[in-house]
Amino acid sequence: MKLLFENWRKYLTKAQINWKPPDLSAEVGEFKRHASHFGLSAEELEEHVSNGRLISMSEDLYNTLQNTQMREVNSVEDLDRIGAENNKDFEGIKKGIKAGSEFNAPIVVQKEGESPWLVAGNTRLVAAAAYGITPKVWYVKI
Repeated sequence: MKLLFENWRKYLTKAQINWKPPDLSAEVGEFKRHASHFGLSAEELEEHVSNGRLISMSEDLYNTLQNTQMREVNSVEDLDRIGAENNKDFEGIKKGIKAGSEFNAPIVVQKEGESPWLVAGNTRLVAAAAYGITPKVWYVKI
């Protein structure tokens, strides 16, 4: 983990993301997809998420976060590989990062006694990792 953060430093002067609270209306499909993981309805999950807060990802959160490919990425080349493997186009997000654009923070929900779970924003997390950017996430504990 420490080595990964050290590798990220070389990219920090070249790329930046300005994180903002997520647009919850854009994530309704993700709430529907992940609600059962928490034993909630999509509406209940959205209500919990509305009470989240924007935090910088800690090393502990990085190491324990579930439902993400973020730890598989150490470079832009890795991002391109994951894109090819998953038929995902990262060009738009890569341009946005290089331009210092604003992005909705990924949504992380942690149920008491369980590991944190990424509900929305894997593409943003993977791209941030590729550019060595420590992400901010919208964190919710339920």
